[in-house]
Order: sequence, then C-alpha cells, then structure tokens
Amino acid sequence: MLPVSPTSIEFQLDGIAHLIADRTLAVPVYQRSYAWGREEVSEFWSDLKRALDEGYAEYFMGTVVNAGQNGASTVIDGQQRLATTTILIAALRDAYQLRGDIDRAKGLHEQYLARFDLASAKSMPRLTLNAEDREFFSQAIVEGLAPEAEISSHERLLEAQTILHQRVEEDLSSINDGWSERILAWVDLLHTKVKVVVIDVPDIADGFVIFETLNDRGAPLTISDLVRNYLMSRGEDNSGVAVVQDAWTDALLQLGMQDEDNVFVDYLRQFWSSRYGAVREKDLLRAIRAALPDRESSLSFARLLPDAARHYAALLDAKHELWAEYSPSARGSVEALIRLDLKQYRPLALALLDVFDEPELARTLRALVSWTVRGLVTGGIGGGAAERAYGVAATKVRSGELVSADLVLRQLIPIVPNDSDFEASFTRARIPRTHVARYLLTALERGARGHADPELVSDDFGVGLRLYYVLPKGADSDDWPDIDDDAVKSLVPRLGNGVLLSEQDPDLAGARTFTERRRIFSESNVTLTRELAASEIWSESAIDERQQQLARRALTVWPRSPTA
Repeated sequence: MLPVSPTSIEFQLDGIAHLIADRTLAVPVYQRSYAWGREEVSEFWSDLKRALDEGYAEYFMGTVVNAGQNGASTVIDGQQRLATTTILIAALRDAYQLRGDIDRAKGLHEQYLARFDLASAKSMPRLTLNAEDREFFSQAIVEGLAPEAEISSHERLLEAQTILHQRVEEDLSSINDGWSERILAWVDLLHTKVKVVVIDVPDIADGFVIFETLNDRGAPLTISDLVRNYLMSRGEDNSGVAVVQDAWTDALLQLGMQDEDNVFVDYLRQFWSSRYGAVREKDLLRAIRAALPDRESSLSFARLLPDAARHYAALLDAKHELWAEYSPSARGSVEALIRLDLKQYRPLALALLDVFDEPELARTLRALVSWTVRGLVTGGIGGGAAERAYGVAATKVRSGELVSADLVLRQLIPIVPNDSDFEASFTRARIPRTHVARYLLTALERGARGHADPELVSDDFGVGLRLYYVLPKGADSDDWPDIDDDAVKSLVPRLGNGVLLSEQDPDLAGARTFTERRRIFSESNVTLTRELAASEIWSESAIDERQQQLARRALTVWPRSPTA
C-alpha cells in the first residue's frame, strides 16, 4: 500500500447523525450505488432498536472514511450506513408530519436532511449519493416525493424507505401518548450514542488506501470494486483518481452496463490475461498489485480499459458495430465462437484485435473456431492448461513473437488435437448440450452442401433447423427392439444419434418407431438427415457407423491448420 503519513490522518469518534448534521457529505459519482437489501436494512433497524430499548450508552456502527475537511467531505467508505441512517431520519420526520407536528418535522429536516443555501436560494441535501442515485435519493428520501424507480439501486432505496417507515410506525404505535418523546429518543440515539469512527484524510487517493480494509458493515466488495479502488489509490492525487474514474466509467459504457457484474469481472480478468498471462479470478487483485506498483503503470493500464472493453463487447456480440470494419469471415467466426459458449480463447482474441491486421485477424479467428471445436470434442478445452496456453499466446502476440495464424498454431500445438485424436474422439463423442450439438450438425450440413466456410454457421443458414434425436429420450423398448434398454441413456446424446429437420419437414412427435421416423428422414430437406434413410434398423452399431462418417467429414469442416 501507499504510505499515508499519520500526521495527515485525523480520527474522531462521532455520532452518526451528528456527522451528517455537521458536514456536507458527498459520495463520489463513480462509487457503487446503494447496495443494502431487506436483510441489511432489517438488521440495521433491529440493532438500533435493541440499543434504544436496552439503554445502551453507546452503540458502535463501524467506520466512515472521508477525504477533505473543513465541513465538506467526500465519502470514500461508509455510504451504506450514512444513506440508511438518513432514510431512518426521514422516516422520523415523516412521523412528525403525520401527527401534525410540522415545526419539529421542519426542524429535523433542516438539521439532518437538507440546509437552505443562501447563494443558490435552494435546499441542499446534507448527503448526496453517486451519479445514478443522487437525484432519486434527493427526491424520494430527502424531499419525500414519489419519483419512479429506474434502476435496481432505486428499488433498493424505496425498499429501505418502506421498511423503515413501517418499523417506525409500528414502534410509535406501541407507545400510545408517548410518541413525541419516543421520536426524540430516537434522534438522541442517532445523534449522540450511535458512534462511528470518522477517519479524515486530506486527499481522495489516501482514502482509498484505507478503504480496502474497512468495509466492515457494508455489502461485500467484489473483485471489480477492489481493482478499481486499488487503481485509484495508486492515482496519488485527485487528477490521478479522475483518470481511473473516467476510464472505468467509459469501460462500463462500452460494455453497455451501469453497474459492475460478473461479465465486467470476467472482462477485467480476460483483458489482464491477454497482457500478462492467464490468471484466476481470485488471484487477479494480487497480480495487479504486483505488476502495477506505482502511479504511472496503474494509470497507463486504466487508460487501456475503454478500448479493450469495446473489443470485449464485440466478442460477446457478432452484431456489434466493430465488426462492420472487418470481413464477413471475422464476424462469422465470432458468431460461431459465441455459439460454442466458451471463454478460454478470449485473451488471445483481445490481443489479435489489438495487433493483427484484418486479413490475418480473420484467418486466425477462423482457425480459433476449429481449434475450439477440436478441444471441445476431445475434452481438453475446459481445463486450466488451455486457459494458460491461450494467455501465453496472447502475450506473445502482443510482444511481436507471434505474427501469423500459423505461428499461433505452433504455439498452441500442445492443446490443439491432431487429426487422429480429433477423429477418434469425434467417433465416440456425446454432446449433451443441445446448442453445441445443433451447431456441430449444422456445420457438418453446410460441409455436406459444399459451403466454402462450413464451420461459420450464420443465423441465416440455421433458421428453422431443429435438433432431434433418432433414438428419443425415454424410448419404449417395444418400439426399439434393436436397442438394449440399458444403453438408451448413453446412446441418446451421441452425436451420431442427432438429426436436424427443417421447418418444412414433418414433426417427429407422432413417429414412435425408427421405421416411422425413417420415412420422414427420407423426405427431409436436410442432406445429412436424408442419408439416414439408408439405414434399415437403428442400433448401437448403426449410431457408431453414422458417427464415424460424421467424424471423417469433421476433419475438413474444422481443419487443424489455418486456411486462407
């Protein structure tokens, strides 16, 4: 961590409501939105009610980290506690209003919720939240209006408001004539007895150094929270923090997000892997700390995030605007990779987008489709070895060591099955994931029809093709006399048992036996399906034979060596 001089930090124990009344508090625009749900808010209320009912002299609520002093503070940590306390105070104000004590309601509002600013002649909230929640929080909580929730954090704010209003009313209703004194007791509890340790630092960057270890009562930090805060801490001053803030926001926009989620965390990990080698999610922060120890390296990395996010978004969407700049082959390859629903290749693809020219990029992406299918069928694509191999290849593409698809293959040879292994695995393959089986059979169908790029299955070609099984799940032994009852479960997902039918073909629903299904296959518009009609019986050996035929076709549909 960056050293922070003890003389630059001020500590004080303060009542949480007194802190709100004493400062102008602002959550930075780039901080995460309100995150507490029903469980956290209910626990917040229960703990405070116990403290009030049992006469606690003090109740410790945790820490608040602020940057800046002299009355104006940027909240680095503690926004969930501060926001929820403000919601509770607003509920107490509304209880005064509901009972006709307008003067006390106004006094509570002005002391803890908003102050009148002479310069602007406007009421200014004492606590403002981030960019997404700021206006909604001001209207719904501070002003007591009824704006419409637009995003999930708005809904959480409304839920917290509803819960605390209900709890306050239940609490006051049990008091009868002592409701006014009870509200005063609540205010006194929040103002003087509910304590927080307030840590004031002079600069935002110093605040982030402390932040990572102090989120004791907030919602758990995600990997992306920790990475962002680490980069901000290395910004060293407000200008550096702003660089990270802007880059982070732009990256979210490129990915079409408002909040970080699993896709964003995956993006961070895959992009890091494309530059520094494969890393597991749990090790990402540790790797970033080691490789980006100072301001210059951290800000340089942050500046790369938006463009990389645009490329990553394009890898998730074959219709992304970026593909208008490339050949149809490149877009078709991405569409095929999306169909296969694997991630291991993405660090390499990100490096290719940054380094290779368009022809070599398209050639390598097309090869990636074949290599991915070969790995998927042989079962070697899902492990850590494949992920590490793609990460190493990505770094060598960026260093200039690998400048063509052929050299990339040479680097990846340990994880790209050769023809012999691929054909052998294909003849035995069981593909339980229907979307993968449908892709494989559709690509083989394109090959049977003589398409120049059969593995690049487009939506146009696949429209109306439905995947069925010749031997259906739950087959009746009386209808399938050539199939051993004990073998049905293992034979159904065999690729040789899969079949495609077009929209024009009759449905198989009423065809119970192979003879009935064979009649439908013989009239099908699908080439490989019509070929099934040559089989007089359907047995395990018939499935083996058909799958061997498909395996031989697969060698040309998904070649190991990159094609032009």
